[in-house]
Amino acid sequence: MVLSRVIAILTLLSFPLLASFPEDRAAQMLFLLHKGEVEKAFTIYSEEVRESDTHDFTLLQEAGKQLLQKGVESRDPEVEVMCMFGAGISNSSSLLPVLVKGMGSKQEQIQLLALRFLGALHDDEADLLIQNALGSPSLLMRLEACLHLAQKNYPDILNQLQSLMYKVPPQIRAVFPQIAIHIEGGEAESYMRHLLTDKELSVRMEAILRVAKGKRDEFLPQIRKLATQPHHAEQEGCAFALGALKDSESIPLLRELAEKGRPTVRMAALHALYELNSSFSLSWLKQEALCGDLFALQTLAKMEGEGNEIFAKLLDSEDREVHFQALLALLKRRDKRAIAHIESLLFLDKQDLGFYQVSSPGGTIKVWKCLPSAHASAKKYPGILAQTTALREKALLACLEISEKRFYPLCRRLLFSGERSLVPLIVKLLENKQSEEALALLREGTQKTGAPYARNYCALALYRLREEGPYEEMITRWIRLAGGETLIQFKEGEASELLSPKFALSPSETSRFLVESYETLASIQSPAALDTLLYAMVHGNPKNRYALAGLLIRITE
Repeated sequence: MVLSRVIAILTLLSFPLLASFPEDRAAQMLFLLHKGEVEKAFTIYSEEVRESDTHDFTLLQEAGKQLLQKGVESRDPEVEVMCMFGAGISNSSSLLPVLVKGMGSKQEQIQLLALRFLGALHDDEADLLIQNALGSPSLLMRLEACLHLAQKNYPDILNQLQSLMYKVPPQIRAVFPQIAIHIEGGEAESYMRHLLTDKELSVRMEAILRVAKGKRDEFLPQIRKLATQPHHAEQEGCAFALGALKDSESIPLLRELAEKGRPTVRMAALHALYELNSSFSLSWLKQEALCGDLFALQTLAKMEGEGNEIFAKLLDSEDREVHFQALLALLKRRDKRAIAHIESLLFLDKQDLGFYQVSSPGGTIKVWKCLPSAHASAKKYPGILAQTTALREKALLACLEISEKRFYPLCRRLLFSGERSLVPLIVKLLENKQSEEALALLREGTQKTGAPYARNYCALALYRLREEGPYEEMITRWIRLAGGETLIQFKEGEASELLSPKFALSPSETSRFLVESYETLASIQSPAALDTLLYAMVHGNPKNRYALAGLLIRITE
C-alpha cells in the first residue's frame, strides 16, 4: 500500500506542468484510482473543485489514463469494448498501452477494435504494434494488419501478403486485391497483374473493380484482354473498368459488348460508352427500364440527363422496388417531381420496410431491394437497418436541396412521429441552417410531449448554438436522471468493404444521444457542464466511465 501511494505521488510529480490542486489531494485521488475506488477518487476531485472553484486538467488527464489502464485488465467484454472506445476517442498516443492490452484480449472483436484505433494514430510505435499483429494466430487480425500497413506503404508488406495468400481458404482470397491496391512500387504492380489473372474468378473480379475504382490505368492492357474472356461477370467488370479508366481505344470492344453481351454486360458497356462520350443507342436500355428491370433503371440513373421521363412515369408503379428505384433516381438528380412521393421512403412505420443492396453478377451495378418487417429480419440480413437509415438520410438531404419549403413540414412530422432513426440528422440540418424557421422548429421540439428523444436532441442543438433558454439545464438534468444509468451500447455500422468498416463502433440510438451530450458538455466546459461529467463519473453507469475517461483526456490535452 505504501509503495502504491509512492508510485501515485511520483506519477503526479512527473507531470509536465505542476497541478493546481494540492499535491496530497491529487496523490490521494490517484491512489484511490489505483485501488479501483473510482467513486471516492472523483468525489475527492469534485470536493476540491468546489473549494478552489477551478479544475485541474492535468490531473484529469492522468486520472483518465489510470482509469483506462485499470479497466482494460477487466475480463468483462463490455468494459473492454468501452476501454477501446475511450482510448480511441481520446486520440492520444499516451494510451498506446491500453490498445496494446486490447490486442492481447481473448476476444477477437476487442483485438480488431484495438487494431483499428492503432491504425488511426500517426505514431511510429503504433505502426510497430500493427506489424506485430502480422504474427497473430487470428486470420482476421493478420488481414486487418496487412490492410493498415498497405495503406501506410510499409516496406515488407508485399512479402507478408504473398506469404499469407497461400495459407488461406480460396473463398478468402478475394480480400487480397483490396489490400494490394494500396501498395506502391514495381513489385506491387506485378502482384496486382498476378491477381488479375488468378485462377479464382472472385479474385479476378475484385482485382478488376479495385483497379477501376483506383483509376489505375497502368493495368489497361490486362483489362482489355480479360474483357474478351467468356465469363459474363468478368466481361461486365471489365466493361465498367474500361469506362472508369476512360479507355477510348476500347470503344469498338465496348460497342460489341453492348450489342451482344448478356443484359448486365450490355448495361455496363453502355454506361462505359457514355463515360467515353461515344455515340450509342439507349433504346434497348430504356425499354428494359420501362419494363421495370432494376439494373437497367440504375444504369440509366447513372447517365445524367437521360431517362427522367421514364423515372417520373414509374413513380406510379405498383411494384414498390421499381417505384423506389425511380424515386431515388429523381432525388439524386434533384428533380422536383420526386418530392410528391418522398413520404413513401421517409415514413416506413406501418410496413417496417427495410432496404438492402443487391449487386449484378459483375458487382458493378447495385440496386435496392425491399424487405417488410425489417427489424424482425435484421439477424438474417445484417446491416439492413443501417442501410435503410443511410438511404432515408440521403433522401432527406435531397429534399432540403430541392424544396426548403417542403423540408420543414416533413421535418416536423418526422420529429414528432416517434420514429427515431432520422432525428439526429434532422436536428443537425436544422442546427446548420440556423434560419428563423429552423430555430423555431427546434424550440418547438423542446416543448413537445410524447417525443422525448426528439425533445432532448432539439435542446442539445439549441445549447450548442448558445440560444437563450433552459437548454443546458435540460441536458444536464437528463444525464443525471435518465442518462446516468444508461449503458453506452454499440451497433455495427454498414459494412461496405470486406474488412475494416465491419469493426467500426457506432453508438445505438439512446447511446448516441448520451455520447453527443457528453461531447457537447466537454467542449463547452461551463461549470455546470463539467460538474455533470464528474457526476456521471461518480453516479453514472460504471462501465461508461471508460468512455468518459477518453473524452476527458481528449478535451483537456
